[in-house]
Amino acid sequence: MHPLKLSLDRLHRILRVFQKEGDEVTVRRFRRNFEVYDWELEQAAELGWLAIETRKPKTGRPSIVARKLSNSPTAKLPPRRSVIGRGISIRHQRFVEHYLCGGGFLSKPNARRAYRLTYPEARSLSGIDASANRLFRHPDVLAYLAWVRACSGSEIPWQARQKHPLTRQEIIETLRAHGCWMRVRQCYTSCR
Repeated sequence: MHPLKLSLDRLHRILRVFQKEGDEVTVRRFRRNFEVYDWELEQAAELGWLAIETRKPKTGRPSIVARKLSNSPTAKLPPRRSVIGRGISIRHQRFVEHYLCGGGFLSKPNARRAYRLTYPEARSLSGIDASANRLFRHPDVLAYLAWVRACSGSEIPWQARQKHPLTRQEIIETLRAHGCWMRVRQCYTSCR
């Protein structure tokens, strides 16, 4: 499953393309001319708004076509963009992982080293220290730090770790569901 989720306004954009171009549009045309990505089309197909088919001509390369399905009552609407939580930034995840890995097995976590590995363009040490301290107050960094510590401490069962929550709210709900109340509290306060 793709980490991003289809929103209602992106579905409306896909439907406008069908209205303009007709009931069949190639996935390539969606991507190149209308900036609609493959994962959006796949999720719209899962919801029942369109079907994705591969057309194989006698000669030439096959084309992948998205065909609009008639307005069926079983098609589900995706949530609005304002309801979908923002995922935790990959840089925030890398910062936390570099921080927890430290320099070795027995070494103390080093925020400066983690910041330099995550943001190699940073130059001054005082700026690096200030930015690293600011990151430790960011709610996404706190939530991901609590998640990684809970997973490494075997507080979360293996099945729940495989789902790997992507937003801060999902992390907090998963921690609450498994009774990790200390980790939930760490999501809201600095836990360095």
